[in-house]
Amino acid sequence: MTLTDIAAWLGAVSGSIALVWDFYKWLRSGPRLQARVNPHMVEVRYGTTYRFAVIWVSNRGNAKTTISAVAFSYYSTINYLIAHLPVIKRWARLETVILTNTEFLKLPKVVDAGEEWSGAVRIEDGDLFSRARSRGVLVCLVGHSMSERNTKARVRY
Repeated sequence: MTLTDIAAWLGAVSGSIALVWDFYKWLRSGPRLQARVNPHMVEVRYGTTYRFAVIWVSNRGNAKTTISAVAFSYYSTINYLIAHLPVIKRWARLETVILTNTEFLKLPKVVDAGEEWSGAVRIEDGDLFSRARSRGVLVCLVGHSMSERNTKARVRY
């Protein structure tokens, strides 16, 4: 093996590694949202107790995005377990509530890379949160402008 062959192999290997690295960077570019939900927040005003679910969305990516809507989907336990099958996905959801602009949820909101956004939803008796507490699964869906897929966070009690 000559010096020219070694240089050719070295160039081929380093070029392949650079190509794989650029593909990896392309896959990881853009906004990457992570959502968390805490349904145990309580506020007392003038002797009246209000319950809230607080939503935190952090952008861990390298591009900004606009949060356009927040939704909550309620599943029965069995439906949630099989909701990932493509045939059943459409019928698994029992009820969905989409929130765009409320007193504690100001949308749309631009979230830059590295920033965190928070909003709150008031919990009342008989709504999705009350039903999910007794049985079923509640999932928070955050829609944003840079992806067709919603960011999901399961509401845990």
